[in-house]
Amino acid sequence: MAIHVEQFTRFDPKPEAHQGVTVRFEALQVPDETAMPDYMPDPDEGFQAQHKARLDDFVNGAWCYVGVVCRAHVNVIKGGHGVSFHIDSPGVWGVESDSDASYFAELQQEQQEEVKAMIEALRSEPILYVTVA
Repeated sequence: MAIHVEQFTRFDPKPEAHQGVTVRFEALQVPDETAMPDYMPDPDEGFQAQHKARLDDFVNGAWCYVGVVCRAHVNVIKGGHGVSFHIDSPGVWGVESDSDASYFAELQQEQQEEVKAMIEALRSEPILYVTVA
């Protein structure tokens, strides 16, 4: 789980108006440079030309593999002071970049639910505080 934290102060004459937690979700497609096509044409399949064309398209950059990640931008404000951080979902990796838009939407929804569960765990799980000397 990646977390990036920034502290900030809101200069507002009525800081009590800005209490609480807000979360904004961002859909990300991140290049997956470790994935490689792992299918090899089976001589008995009869699809050798299609497999070769697909592999050639990959080599020529017509498509690549990506990871689908949901980034949650979290703002926690109390008394006009707050902290802002983001949490990335674990992601789904090895997705073909030219996949159907509905497939990306489905994966993004799954990742959003995953990061929501991570945020909820921050609220409900005991937190072990470690002091670094």
